[in-house]
Amino acid sequence: MRKPVIGIACNTPFKTAPRSVACNRAYVQAVMDAGGTPLLLPAIGNDPALALEYIDLLDGVLFAGGEDMLSSYFGEDPVPQVNYVSSERDCLEVALARLAEERDMPMLGICRGEQVLNVAFGGTLWQDLPSQLGKDEALLCHYQDPAIRSELTHFVSVVPGTFCECFGPEPLFVNSFHHQAVKDLAPGFRAAAFAPDGVIEAIECPEMKITAVQWHPEELYVRWPRFRPFFENFIRQAAEYAEEK
Repeated sequence: MRKPVIGIACNTPFKTAPRSVACNRAYVQAVMDAGGTPLLLPAIGNDPALALEYIDLLDGVLFAGGEDMLSSYFGEDPVPQVNYVSSERDCLEVALARLAEERDMPMLGICRGEQVLNVAFGGTLWQDLPSQLGKDEALLCHYQDPAIRSELTHFVSVVPGTFCECFGPEPLFVNSFHHQAVKDLAPGFRAAAFAPDGVIEAIECPEMKITAVQWHPEELYVRWPRFRPFFENFIRQAAEYAEEK
């Protein structure tokens, strides 16, 4: 039986390598270690038809971290703190999400990926947590030093009966590299974990085979094996999809 093929949309590092498309190696390694075959998907141009060229090659889609999302997708003007965006990547990923849903294909979201999935199906975002939620003592620092990728920095509370129970019964601590987050959940979605300040840290939509987290388990699972099931469960779903199609 062949391994399931997992699409991962690339970003364009305009500041550091504007002639390149890129994907952090940790996402690729996580898919491979869980038993999948990663396929990197360049986001070139602002034509959603590109997603049609990719989707039939895939058995699952991993929506990875990266740029801020264009606020026009959820009907808002950008706040001043929004900085690095990519209309090409937004266009591709929203189209991929909707095509995957039509095909009942499993989807996994990480950080920005959680936000994209929520918006693609009708949800909204906090565009900048510090300015929009306030800078009082209750608000966590959701953006740790990005050089320290595998350190656990804050607690999240797991909602019983959701996929986050796969991380085990012990108190769950995670890493954190974001200033945007899910605000209003898309119809049919539910929160699966919360930060102590109330920020939604994980979402799911079982009907659409969507699971997503705000933190970065691809940077954690080697050092902290409790995060492996997040990827293993996704690859198992993708393998089942591959057998059925």
